[in-house]
Amino acid sequence: MTGSTSLARCHRPRVAGAALTIGLMLIAGCSSSASEGAGAAESSAPPTSDTVAADTTTSAAAETTIAATTTDAPTTTVAPAPLPLTLRGDGVGGFDLGMSYADVSAGLSAQLEPTTDGALEFPITTESGGYVSADENRGFSAPFGRIACWADGGDGELCVAFGGPDAATLTFVGWTYGGSILRTVSGLTGGSSWSEFPTLIGPEQGGCYQESSGSFDGVLFTIVSAGAPFGNYDESGNFVSGGDQNPADVSVTGLATGDYPFDTNADC
Repeated sequence: MTGSTSLARCHRPRVAGAALTIGLMLIAGCSSSASEGAGAAESSAPPTSDTVAADTTTSAAAETTIAATTTDAPTTTVAPAPLPLTLRGDGVGGFDLGMSYADVSAGLSAQLEPTTDGALEFPITTESGGYVSADENRGFSAPFGRIACWADGGDGELCVAFGGPDAATLTFVGWTYGGSILRTVSGLTGGSSWSEFPTLIGPEQGGCYQESSGSFDGVLFTIVSAGAPFGNYDESGNFVSGGDQNPADVSVTGLATGDYPFDTNADC
């Protein structure tokens, strides 16, 4: 009896311990299943308004970033600067002798103010191969011509001569200029003095009374002396060149190049 009682007492704690262990395991298992169920419930629950707002803000930010990245920068068009109208022996500015009337006229009109434009005819052929007007007062290098002028924006005009065998095929053949805005490559212009350009003429420059002419920078020029004349006629009617002008008294009155209608009655 005593041994049986001892054995019974020894086995009870094991059963109770086993039952406790099993119970804890069951509780733990139930807790785990409950947690998993709760997690599943949370994951399947619909998103709250805060979540939707956050997602919308993120999406908008992403779209803004994409738009900023892919937007092309605006382009601007810069108008080309006008060609400098330098007076040249073979043209003016970007326009060369030989170019068509249409091209030169349109190009100069884009930079200067047109003033006059008129057609001319020189129907009489001279013995030297030139042409003169019907009244024989003007001569030219072609039977048909045209003179177009533009204001220089200051005190003068640039006049351009066009010539050709007929009125439909006129080309740029020469120009004259009497202002002080346009210049040659070295800066010579109307009003420039001999003292400013010492190599303009020589000390024994000939001429016609107070006027004379020459070439500088490949451009023809006319000058006038406010003092001593460039030439005169003596008592016998012989022309005698001068040579004692003061350089400060000699100034440019005009510039030209190429062919241009001229006065056939000029005396010198």
